[in-house]
Amino acid sequence: MNKPLKIVLISLGAIIVVILGFFAYMFLPVGVTRVITPTGQITDNVYAISGGYVNCYLVSNGADYILIDSLTSPEALKTGLDELGIDPESIRYVFLTHADYDHAGGLPLLSNVTVYMSSDEEQMINGKTARFIFAPPAVKEIKHTALNDSQNLIIGSTMIRAIAAPGHTPGSMCYLVDGKYLFAGDAMNLNDGKADVFFFKYTMDMETMKKSIRKIAAITGITAIFTGHTGYTTNAQAAFEGWK
Repeated sequence: MNKPLKIVLISLGAIIVVILGFFAYMFLPVGVTRVITPTGQITDNVYAISGGYVNCYLVSNGADYILIDSLTSPEALKTGLDELGIDPESIRYVFLTHADYDHAGGLPLLSNVTVYMSSDEEQMINGKTARFIFAPPAVKEIKHTALNDSQNLIIGSTMIRAIAAPGHTPGSMCYLVDGKYLFAGDAMNLNDGKADVFFFKYTMDMETMKKSIRKIAAITGITAIFTGHTGYTTNAQAAFEGWK
């Protein structure tokens, strides 16, 4: 074997090892146990939809529904809605906590919806900021209305406050519904009922995430926390002990 060819093969082998190592790292089990809420009604107006390893949530808004995140794919979202007996056409608004595929992947199922997302998350879909070294943007295009921190919206009978919670991604955003229900996405985990940081390997800035959790813990009136991968709690006060 000639020397130039040998160098090329060694270089290619090294690149393959690095790539395989990266994907092995990303998909190895993480320390905190995922707790996925089964598809069904949780409170008088909140429903969970299970996508296998991730939850999204529906908020009843009179004759229609508000969706918080959208699972991994149109098929996963449709399966959950069918189980609940809810027509996708009855969903009129979608609030994305961030643009990762397991939260935004179901959007193509929905037509005639208004999608809201943090203005700081736009960098994650326009290619300005890379999510992972070897990965393109999880979702390349989302037609949306941009939200800013502390922005309030009234949709029908429902009041929603947008809360910037960077860390997992630069534009991660939580939504406080009617002053009491916090939809956190991946801005935090629940670990034995306590607020905790999200899985470190998927978090872009851990120190910023900790600051975001402390900021949210200082908000009064929250009674329940709904997360993307670790279930929910109806005892928010106990969950935030140690973060205030």
